[in-house]
Amino acid sequence: MRKLWLSAAARRRTHASLAQTRKQALSQACGAADVQLQQALSRPEPLCCRREGAKGPETAGKIFDPLRLAEMGGEETLSFFRHAELKHGRVAMAAITGYLFHINHIHFGGDLSPTAGVTFEQLSALPAFEAWNVVPLLGKIQILGTIAGLEHASESLNPAGHYMKGGTPGDVKFLVRCP
Repeated sequence: MRKLWLSAAARRRTHASLAQTRKQALSQACGAADVQLQQALSRPEPLCCRREGAKGPETAGKIFDPLRLAEMGGEETLSFFRHAELKHGRVAMAAITGYLFHINHIHFGGDLSPTAGVTFEQLSALPAFEAWNVVPLLGKIQILGTIAGLEHASESLNPAGHYMKGGTPGDVKFLVRCP
């Protein structure tokens, strides 16, 4: 078997050639990206970026709306989208927090259901989806009922008004106990 050895000078020429090729490819890619950026900046601003109080410093004074959802309807539609985004973000944060507690085996002490003989420690030892299957039906109904009650309260019991009728999207004042 014949081995191919390159001299040091040949290796340097090869590395220099590869570096030059990389620089050319990078400059071409950056040029294409600059063209795309200029095209994106030349488009008119979405409707939401022209509204007062709808700007954020993290996006250079504009709202991040690449799908232009703010143009799909009026103020009520935009409020609905904002409320849904905030609500789903909060649900996702709660879900990941619960999942992290579960996979780290952090749990309450005692029984989840004394009649079914299920303890929190038993649930903690199971994978997440199997743990849900072990929860008794009445427990699942309680969980879903709590979620439905919070949804109802957020839609109808907010003292500041409904978010589609002048209230603030994502407002949780319905949780505050009024004297």
